Amino acid sequence: MVESQRATPRVPAKRRNTGFKVVLIVLVVAVALSAIILYLPRSDRALSEACVGTWRAVDPTNAALHMEKSEVASETVVIHADGSLEYAIKTSPPTETDRTDTWAWKIEKGQLRLQFRESGDAEPWLAPLGISVAKATLRIRRDGYPVKEFERVVR
Repeated sequence: MVESQRATPRVPAKRRNTGFKVVLIVLVVAVALSAIILYLPRSDRALSEACVGTWRAVDPTNAALHMEKSEVASETVVIHADGSLEYAIKTSPPTETDRTDTWAWKIEKGQLRLQFRESGDAEPWLAPLGISVAKATLRIRRDGYPVKEFERVVR
């Protein structure tokens, strides 16, 4: 063999990982956007629509809302689309403190606002309460109390 015809070792060309890098960047962006969308607070209107329905307290002994000293057997909230809310408490054994109160409600800046309506007079709106709603769970946060959790009652 002639020296010029000697087999020269082939050095493989550097592989470019651009395809892999593009796919990786697209995946990272997709995950980031999903996380942002998932954790963005809902609009007040969407949150209001999600609240409408009948809800039963998971732990009626949690006094975050009812403030009863006697043992509470059940606690139910019926939220109407017209801006009214019925809050019913039943104690065990039944007493004169069993009641159903009527309130006005609205969602303002992602928080629940309540106004007592029983007396007929225009009562002031109470301090806002933190709220989060999932398909079957309603959580209400009040400063200084544990989170009050309700489950949706399907009829």
